Amino acid sequence: MLRLNLVLLFTLSLASCAQMKANFEKNYCDAEGGYEKGFNDAKEGSDMSGAWVKDCPSDQKNIRAQYNLGYKEGTIAYPRSRRAGLIGETPNAGQPQKCSLKIRGDAFLGEGWSQGEAQNNAIQKCNKIHGTLCHTGLCDKI
Repeated sequence: MLRLNLVLLFTLSLASCAQMKANFEKNYCDAEGGYEKGFNDAKEGSDMSGAWVKDCPSDQKNIRAQYNLGYKEGTIAYPRSRRAGLIGETPNAGQPQKCSLKIRGDAFLGEGWSQGEAQNNAIQKCNKIHGTLCHTGLCDKI
């Protein structure tokens, strides 16, 4: 009886994981989902993060580009002054954040009211020279 219960529990757990994965892919793993997640991350004051895109089965480049666009437009629609007090707010209130991004020997400096916004600005500057190579860049400490 115990063995049967364990097998049943294991089977239900696998089914639950599969359903969670399917819901994630349905909600985020297309251009619209990427844009929406980026916009909402910016609105909530969260730092820009595209790490979740690796869990999408295809079209990661386009999803990441739409996330970046959504994040950029979210920071415009919800400037830092309108996001005060939200979860994820920058601890250095009132101080611009900076991001130095180095790609192929070139350095690009971005500034913004959150670390994510600063990173996005540095990535945009880099994209003008190196194209999509820049979307994986991480900020160096300044």
